[in-house]
Amino acid sequence: MRTLITTTLRTVLLALAIGFATGTAFAQQGTNEEGKMTQTITWSRAANAFFYEVEIERQTDGSMMQVATHRTEDVTLAVSLPPGMYRYRILTYNMLSRVANTSEWTGFRIYAAILPVIERFTPSSYAVDSLQKQFTITFSGSDLSLEAVAVLKKQTRDDRPSEEIAPLSVEGTVAAETLNVTFSSEGLTTGTYDIIITNPGGLSSTVEFKVGFLKKVDITISAGYAPIIPFTGATLKDSYGETFNPLSFYARFTAIPFKRLWGSIGAELTPMYTRLEKPVVDGSLTGNLITANLNAVYQKWFLDYTLALNIKAGGGIAFLSQQAPYADTANSLFYSISAGAGVQWYFRKNLFADIGINYNHLIDSIDSGQNNFAAGFIGVGWRL
Repeated sequence: MRTLITTTLRTVLLALAIGFATGTAFAQQGTNEEGKMTQTITWSRAANAFFYEVEIERQTDGSMMQVATHRTEDVTLAVSLPPGMYRYRILTYNMLSRVANTSEWTGFRIYAAILPVIERFTPSSYAVDSLQKQFTITFSGSDLSLEAVAVLKKQTRDDRPSEEIAPLSVEGTVAAETLNVTFSSEGLTTGTYDIIITNPGGLSSTVEFKVGFLKKVDITISAGYAPIIPFTGATLKDSYGETFNPLSFYARFTAIPFKRLWGSIGAELTPMYTRLEKPVVDGSLTGNLITANLNAVYQKWFLDYTLALNIKAGGGIAFLSQQAPYADTANSLFYSISAGAGVQWYFRKNLFADIGINYNHLIDSIDSGQNNFAAGFIGVGWRL
């Protein structure tokens, strides 16, 4: 029966590495008791095998030259070889000391263990809200092998193992002075990551890489059209009726300082002006309603950070100045309780459409009279 050959390398200490000609996998090697660098070859035991003979050849000047022959009754062999290109085969001997089977040649390469030195790398961080599907990090330094392996691994507080993220590609200069490593941004979460660059010899260097947001605080301003419809109240509904009040406009100033992937928290200031009017005998009843609300805001992003849902609640004050024919101007001050929801749709990098609805509950500061109205809004805004 033909001997089935399998080759594995046992990790002991960082030193040399073997890479098989049939693949690109590399493994670390160790040292023996005398301190020499060793490589371990392992194969499966053949039936009726009395002993094995391992022939090892090294490539020199384009040809293969035998460098070692080892006899063993075991199915593992530890050798100590310098860096270079090699191949080996296993001869199986029976009880008559005759060759019963000879395996195919298996090629492998031994790399010198060289520590990659990273002097600088750019960029040092990535923003999850940058709308980039992938990003490339350029490493500069010395002894950066073009065959180096790079992984991205998130740091954890309790030393739990985290998933290693392999790059999309690793490219470099001919002189190996720089490496360009490209990663996909899919699945990245905010926090600190380790980027581990490992040369074929098994030695590696690690740098920290930050994943966060473009800005620590998002500040937006917006303005637009916000017609109101009164629901209840002696001042608004009874005086002006349940009518559509078209002359109404708003401005909004929003700051979001607490940013997380599950949602962000901030505050907004929304002043609004509405012109009220109703025909009466000998003229019309007119009013100028000014409200100013300070709301807490919960913001959640969708569609790769192009659509933000804002849910808000808070309060403020409202001032109403009314003028009737042949009457003095009447002024009223209200306390305001407000709530609402809206979306910011970014159709440009920092330019967005602002759409939603607000509800206001007004309480008269003198006689506790209550008024309620809803205001839909549509406008445009800019992220600073």
